[in-house]
Amino acid sequence: MKSFRRINETEQGIIRNSLGKISNTALSALAKSNNELYISESSSSKRYFYPRVYLLPNSLSEIINRSKSIIYSAGLFFGFIKKGKFLISLEGAFSLHERDGFTEEHQIYVNEKGEKSVLYGNKILKNMILKTPSNLKKNSFVLIFNALNELIAIGQTQVDDETIHNLENDGIVALNLVDKGYYLRKQ
Repeated sequence: MKSFRRINETEQGIIRNSLGKISNTALSALAKSNNELYISESSSSKRYFYPRVYLLPNSLSEIINRSKSIIYSAGLFFGFIKKGKFLISLEGAFSLHERDGFTEEHQIYVNEKGEKSVLYGNKILKNMILKTPSNLKKNSFVLIFNALNELIAIGQTQVDDETIHNLENDGIVALNLVDKGYYLRKQ
């Protein structure tokens, strides 16, 4: 049995807390979006199922609420909840980025070699970097862009602005959490 419903207060708290930790502006961007958050959950016994969160325009949410059909998903896949934490999707990050939900301190730009590597699911190395924020912090959430300013991945930094300069060219700057190439690689 599946259910598709508006998020409850507990889930809203988890999402707000997690987004607030990755970006001060993400919450205000979400509030400006004029959308509602819905969750899809399953009562099946799948071992690795996590409730999926969707962003729906208010107009679509009214239709969903009146529908008598079983709905599995609708709107934009925004992320999922795992072990009491909300993990944003690449689509969700892009949606918030378009609404100024992430500042330049959350943006890394990679060269063509880096773009190819990232789209294969690899880590971001120093020799792939075109631009990093001047106030880079270790273990921060970052958006990974190619040279054409296209969002290609989300990652987590492994260095800060002081240690990045001392890295070898093959030193790891960030881990690739999810990228556009994932859809081609997944089974």
